[in-house]
Amino acid sequence: IITKSPSDQFETSVQASLGSFDQSKIRAHTNIPVTDSLAVSASAFYNREESYYNGTFNGHELPPEISKGARVKAKWAPTDYFDFTAAGFALKQTGSASFFVLNSDPSPILGAAIQPNDSYKGDLSSPVYSDIDNRVLYGQANVYLDPFDIKLLASDQRIDVGFGYDYDGSSVDLVGFEAKKQYADVQSME
Repeated sequence: IITKSPSDQFETSVQASLGSFDQSKIRAHTNIPVTDSLAVSASAFYNREESYYNGTFNGHELPPEISKGARVKAKWAPTDYFDFTAAGFALKQTGSASFFVLNSDPSPILGAAIQPNDSYKGDLSSPVYSDIDNRVLYGQANVYLDPFDIKLLASDQRIDVGFGYDYDGSSVDLVGFEAKKQYADVQSME
């Protein structure tokens, strides 16, 4: 995904939509030229949607799928030969996502222990969730020379992830997996 760079044109936009399964989406973007050589832009979004599955996990109702995030970006271009862009981004996603999977056709080996679920309605015994928190800071410096260009890139990213998954896909407590605190802390420069 390539996001729009700050520019020398003032602009603001807001978009909203509603859809099936109580889906609501909103996003906003603004670009503000601060001076002739400096511009700042900001974007944010919020999406919410109920699951198309009907069921419970570990005695709890399925949570809505929620994604929200924001980005701020600044670009400084003091000459035609040099510019520098710095940005920060945050994203948070929660819900059961694709981890709520129902076993509608148990194997003959476990068929006596597991009753088949409907493809879209059922109950699971293990916690089923997805939780993602992502934060990124990055910068890019560009030098434009006649025969070639030079780009310097750097970033610092932290991703925290938690999830739960009912492996047998049934209300019988056989096999479930849960990873409460997984993370990646990544820095790059090129």
